[in-house]
Amino acid sequence: MADETTERETTEMELFPAKEENHQAKEKPVTILAFYIFGFLIYAIYSLIISGAQDILAGTFVPTSAVLVANVGPYFVITVVAPYFIQKIAYFPRVMAIFFLEATGLIMVATAKRVGVRLLGVSLSSFGFGLGELSFIAMTSFYHDTAVSAFSAGTGTGISLAPLYYTGILFIRLTILTIIYFMCIIVFTNF
Repeated sequence: MADETTERETTEMELFPAKEENHQAKEKPVTILAFYIFGFLIYAIYSLIISGAQDILAGTFVPTSAVLVANVGPYFVITVVAPYFIQKIAYFPRVMAIFFLEATGLIMVATAKRVGVRLLGVSLSSFGFGLGELSFIAMTSFYHDTAVSAFSAGTGTGISLAPLYYTGILFIRLTILTIIYFMCIIVFTNF
C-alpha cells in the first residue's frame, strides 16, 4: 500500500512541478518585446485589412463581404491543414514566409488596380496571418509563460489600434495607398 502512495506522489510531482521560489525562470525583456511586436504586427495587419474593406473595393460593385471571405478563408484553411505538417518546418523559414506573405499581400492591396488582384493580396496576407499565429503561439512553448502573455497583449493591442490608426489617417486625408505603404514600412523594419 505504501508503494502505491509513493508511486502516485512521484507521478503527481512529475506532472505538476513545483514553481520556483527564486523566480530564476524569468524571460529576457528582449524576448518579451519580440513576442509583443510579433503579436501586434500580425493582428494589426489583419485588423487593418478588415477596416479598409470598403476602400479596397472602392469603385466596384463587389460586396464588402468579399474582402472578409478573402481574409478569413485562407486563415481557416491554414489553421486546419498546417498542424499536420508545420512542425517539420524550422521556425526561420516560417518567419520568412510570414514576412513575405504579409508584405507581398499589403503591396498588392495598395498598388493593384484590379479588384481580383487586391483580393489575392488580402488572401496572401491572410495566409501570413494564419501561419504567423500558428508559428508564434507554438514558439511560446519554448519560453516562460510571460512569452504567451506578451504575444497575447500584442494581439490585443494590434487588433485595437489598427482601426484607430486607419480612421485617424483617413481623417487627415491620406489615401489608402499611403496608409498601407506606411504599414509595409513598419513590417519591413520590425521583421
